[in-house]
Amino acid sequence: GVVAGLGLYTYTAYRAFVIFLVLALGSAGVRFLLQPRFREWVRPLLLPLTVAAMTAFLVTIPLLRFFAAHPGFALVRAQHVSVFNPDLNDGDPKATLLRRSGRTLQAFVWNGDGNPRHNVPLPDLPYTLGGVHGYHGGGTPFLSLLPAFLALIGVGVGIRRAPWLLLLFLIMLLPAVTTAEGIPHGLRTVGAIPAHVLFAGLGGWWLWRRIRRLPWRSVRLAARTVLGLALLFTALSDLGWYFRVARNSPLAHYEYRGDLTAVSNYLNELVVGSGQSKVDAKTPYLVLDRFSEQTVHFLTTPTKHPYRLVEPKDSHLVRMRPGEEMVFAQSTLADA
Repeated sequence: GVVAGLGLYTYTAYRAFVIFLVLALGSAGVRFLLQPRFREWVRPLLLPLTVAAMTAFLVTIPLLRFFAAHPGFALVRAQHVSVFNPDLNDGDPKATLLRRSGRTLQAFVWNGDGNPRHNVPLPDLPYTLGGVHGYHGGGTPFLSLLPAFLALIGVGVGIRRAPWLLLLFLIMLLPAVTTAEGIPHGLRTVGAIPAHVLFAGLGGWWLWRRIRRLPWRSVRLAARTVLGLALLFTALSDLGWYFRVARNSPLAHYEYRGDLTAVSNYLNELVVGSGQSKVDAKTPYLVLDRFSEQTVHFLTTPTKHPYRLVEPKDSHLVRMRPGEEMVFAQSTLADA
């Protein structure tokens, strides 16, 4: 209950899980009324489920109170990126929804999110040992080839044995398929990834049972060995792909804005060296967009944010005086 309630304080896509819970509990309620065997099976779970539901509700009370006082904040982000936003759907929300659905599903088996903050981008091959690569915008699928193949098998198994898993997968896709920009989006799809992994597990279980039924012991051993080695290679390859290739790329460094730590340290040192305690005419200008400025704003809290922020597009308009300093953390062609 605590974890379920705290989830609503995290990324907005988690709220789709509430839809799954309502549908799942509604389906369970119908079965509870109509199927005596199901009623006997679920009866011992009623008390812990009730406690969990009450706990989740208590945890979410502060958030619900905030939304009650500021209802506009509840859906503001979703409204900006929705497929129903006329500024993004080119006047055809149905076609936009279909395109985004196909692109999101493709990310699970072929070409995923290319944002290094969400996923591992695909490098142009061959890549160098030093980790300096050029990226063409695509990303690795959310599961590697073998787990993705097993997941496809698992979907067929899940339809018969675990339909709730398919329901969870489809509902947790809603935050992604109903947005018209940034698709495929690793964060908006994150709620569907656990179901996708469970599908891979079901597919692996199904395949393992088939291997056990093979007629000759040597064939069974060979099949198990090949499958085991393939899974081991997949695990090692994914670890190397993430920690060796993608994390050492200049693109990842830039997307995480590792340079802003150095910029913040420089600004803090200027204050300590000069004894300056407030923003004045000698405070340096900082050329940076407002989104990235959040990092500098946080890291310079001890020195009370000793800079004057300038939007990159306006930096060339600043009239500087002798002795003033401008720190270029984000430049434009006009600056060059």
